Amino acid sequence: MDQLNPIYTKKTECQDCYKCVRHCPVKAIKVEDGNAIVMPELCILCGTCVDICPSGAKKIRNDLMNAQRLLIQKDKVIISLAPSYLAEFDGITKRKLISAIKQLGFFGVSETALGAQIVSSGCAEMLNDSTSGVYISSACPVINEFVLKYYPQYKNYLTKLISPVQVHSKMLREVYGEDVGIVFASPCIAKKNEVIKEENYMDVAITFEDLHCWFDEFEIDFNLISEETNAEFVPYEAEEGSLYPVEGGMIDGILANRKLDDVTFISFSGIKNVDSILKGLNKLNDEKVFLELLSCEGGCINGHRINKENGIGKRAVDVKVKAQFSSKNEARELPFDISTEFTEVITQLSCFSDKEIMDALRSIGKYSHSDELNCGGCGYNDCRNFAVALLDSRAESSMCVSYMRKLAMNKANALLRKIPAGVVIVNDELRIIECNEPFVKIAGESAEIVHVVNPGLENAYLDRIVPFSKYFSHMFNSKDDEFTKIIKHENKIIKLSLFTIEKNRIVGSIVQDITNPYVQRDHVINKAREVIHKSLNTVQQIAFLLGENASESEVLLEQIIDSFSPDKADDLR
Repeated sequence: MDQLNPIYTKKTECQDCYKCVRHCPVKAIKVEDGNAIVMPELCILCGTCVDICPSGAKKIRNDLMNAQRLLIQKDKVIISLAPSYLAEFDGITKRKLISAIKQLGFFGVSETALGAQIVSSGCAEMLNDSTSGVYISSACPVINEFVLKYYPQYKNYLTKLISPVQVHSKMLREVYGEDVGIVFASPCIAKKNEVIKEENYMDVAITFEDLHCWFDEFEIDFNLISEETNAEFVPYEAEEGSLYPVEGGMIDGILANRKLDDVTFISFSGIKNVDSILKGLNKLNDEKVFLELLSCEGGCINGHRINKENGIGKRAVDVKVKAQFSSKNEARELPFDISTEFTEVITQLSCFSDKEIMDALRSIGKYSHSDELNCGGCGYNDCRNFAVALLDSRAESSMCVSYMRKLAMNKANALLRKIPAGVVIVNDELRIIECNEPFVKIAGESAEIVHVVNPGLENAYLDRIVPFSKYFSHMFNSKDDEFTKIIKHENKIIKLSLFTIEKNRIVGSIVQDITNPYVQRDHVINKAREVIHKSLNTVQQIAFLLGENASESEVLLEQIIDSFSPDKADDLR
């Protein structure tokens, strides 16, 4: 279990469903011994696997204890509250929320939106001074990872500005001293990774979910907090930066600072949409375009660890209504340098030859193009991508549903061929699904003729093959799951052992010719063992029970005699 990465797999809860592989936009999942493990070097921390895992095996690293430890270690600790708190804490006033957080032991509560405002000013200034070109917002850490790992050719398109929370943390340290502790709370999983970045100014990143747990731990009841409290944000309240969690909010923040008529502003959210626009980005070089790209569809108000009960529409309205600001058309003066450089992340994506891919396909029973079903059951879009994953040790052959089904059928067919007794499986229409050669031989000459042109007698009507199909019909209507009958068929004594495979749908039968010396021997041995078993179970019982046992033994021995008597078997029909 790798808990260093913000997202990890709890192996004991992984259920081999491959749903995370199927939905991961960058296929950053490695299946090993049936467990789907997140690969940090490929992961962009979008959180999709966490959301869709049906068994809850994908976990988010819990940093709550680190935040609580920081309160003990530092004299002053401030919480930087992501602007999406306006949607998260519905029905709770700002003053009540601040008061509740301070009860946890924080020195003060500040809005990350203050850092967002400075970033907006920096973007407005940069766009005003720039010429044509494409500029990608660098506020979303998932988008940054996505570009740097999978579209490194566009690394220089990222606006060279540190993130709003880093700007805010730097601002707080300038106001309250370098030794102040800073905890960031948001709905974002990826922000946990910013703590280990080289250019980091915060100490711990927790989710809103963690914050709720903290409130529960301290038994904080918002209903008991007075509305008259003087609790206020420090050092002051944010304005247009509060719009950042809504799709297009960053653009609104930039335009609130400066009018930029020569720039085309576009906002996209959701990794699939972002991937689509990045694929054709080189065609926009002649324009002056600013792209606000966000990982979560709809923006941070739809983050992975935000309360979604109210619906995204209500959350968007909450943010827009509560964000109070006026357009200045004049960028704020930057209080300090917020520039940065992005380093390309080398993602080791292996390349394989067509021959290697074909060999991998053959290893899972795909010898021709028609064998490539591209069903997606393994989690990959097509069989060739799955073959590449096999070669790259990111997948296992058992993930291929069609291959495993074919393997199971081959094993079943091999077993059917080796069984000396006849085996036949029929559906509720009494059509044969499958049978083996011993059954064909027992069924007789007409069955053998059909078997030549239709091996296995697949889809043949049983009542046209043998005269004892009525017992199969009886089985479909019976409440019992097993049924045995001894009959006479073409001078053979046949023992039918019928059993349910799927209730009222599929019935199987072991068909034995007990006049066959091999079957006679087994039949005698089984009956003898049954007699011995009955005797041993009753040897220490009282006398009248011994008499009862003797009677049962007599019946069993009579059945042995009946098995070898054609006339008697005929009477049993």
